[in-house]
Amino acid sequence: MRKLVFFAVASLAVIVSADVLASVENLGALQFARADNGVYFAKGIPYAEPPVGTLRWQEPIDRSFTERAWSASEFGASCMSDLIDPPASSEDCLTLNVWTPGVASKRPVMVWIHGGAFRWGDGNVPGERLAEEGVVVVSLNYRLGPLGFFADPNSDGGVANFGLLDILSALRWVQRHIGEFGGDPEKVTIFGISAGAMAVNLLIANPRAKGLFKRAIAQSGWATWPLWYRRDQLAKAPLFWAGGNVKVAEQQTAQLLRRAGLSGDESLAQLRAVEPMRLIDAQSGFQMAIVDGLSIVSEPGMCFEDRRCRVNGDAYLSGASSFEGSIMPWTGIKQDQFQSWFVDQARSIEATYPHDFSESRELGYRRFFGDLRYLTSAEISARALHRRGLAVYTYFFDAGIQLQGDRLLGAPHGADSIIFWGDSDKYVGFEALGAQLRRAWVRFATGQSIAVDRTWRPWRADQPYWQLLGARSGDATQSLAPRLELIRALYKQRKRTSQCVDDLMPDCE
Repeated sequence: MRKLVFFAVASLAVIVSADVLASVENLGALQFARADNGVYFAKGIPYAEPPVGTLRWQEPIDRSFTERAWSASEFGASCMSDLIDPPASSEDCLTLNVWTPGVASKRPVMVWIHGGAFRWGDGNVPGERLAEEGVVVVSLNYRLGPLGFFADPNSDGGVANFGLLDILSALRWVQRHIGEFGGDPEKVTIFGISAGAMAVNLLIANPRAKGLFKRAIAQSGWATWPLWYRRDQLAKAPLFWAGGNVKVAEQQTAQLLRRAGLSGDESLAQLRAVEPMRLIDAQSGFQMAIVDGLSIVSEPGMCFEDRRCRVNGDAYLSGASSFEGSIMPWTGIKQDQFQSWFVDQARSIEATYPHDFSESRELGYRRFFGDLRYLTSAEISARALHRRGLAVYTYFFDAGIQLQGDRLLGAPHGADSIIFWGDSDKYVGFEALGAQLRRAWVRFATGQSIAVDRTWRPWRADQPYWQLLGARSGDATQSLAPRLELIRALYKQRKRTSQCVDDLMPDCE
């Protein structure tokens, strides 16, 4: 039968399909459904107690695996967002899904963290396409929007990133139980797109994630973008771009509550009784992670450059797409507002993107916005983590996708993820590229060479390397040099406003 499932790539809703067989088979001690490519799967497995009632805005309570607690062939409910209506979405959504080629041997494990601006999305992907490469695949749901990231305006501190803590709970489940599904808990790779890639970067910088994974892949993350800060963390906050102040998390929550028709003076007990969609529908723009001093102690980019901040993992793969600026209208950031941040750098920006600005200022600034948000993250994170001793690979994804009329503006934000999972009608003709990406990611996860056309090499001391992926392959290092120089200089300005900690940050004055 043909089963329709929903997931979100970045902020874009995409319908994909997965062919599955209705049969359920015994495999070892467990029952699994089986996809038409022979991969077995089990979906909708609870990894934590439902975060409802008094457990709303509480740390997740880990749940032990019980074979009878899930239906092998059906995804669990998605976490609540304004793109998925009940009952397909629910507060009771902390489930994960597993695909395995078999349980007879211990295979590398790849854990997918979906994107969607920490506001949309779910783990409903066709994981059988990746698992047929010989790995065990896990996808998961985590709390989103104000249900997942919430700084009570009337509290004195406390944890604010419940969605991130959900992901940690799922990774603990993997450590406890993935062996029953044929996976090796000592060979776990986490990977994600956009907000999922940001979660990957946050986990690398999180002491609670120690020992939960070995390798990490961040596709279009934003480790260097300003986060929200709790009031008691503002003293250590760097400034925003162009010297502005970062946003105070409690103020952002209070504004959301007002949009929801609440006063903001309600007790936490009263807020836990509010209908969840009332809060969800009041959200505006992307949901940002919050530096609360507990679940997140600093922006990950800053942590990576600070030797006092411990990092997790042995290897890191990251990159960005050629037209990440396609996402700008979804962020809530207006173009004139964005331009106002960089009035003093306007000449340098225009010189770096001459072709785009020759067409229009809008296109030029959208291209620059995408690089500043996503390419900066890959560049700064890769450079810092390489200095910290991790094996590092970087890429630049340019599939030459037509976006406006007959113009090829490049690969939009999230296109690499759609092509990677390879089960969408949005991009026809990219099947071979999707298969190539899946093979490369699996080879990274297994510690093998990920060379594309024998060219993709890891970073070496003072010799970074950017692999071009897409319609063509090759070395993109020199072509990216002007863009990388610009975004490094702009990030350096932000970094100067934070504390300079040691010789790992030579440009921080």
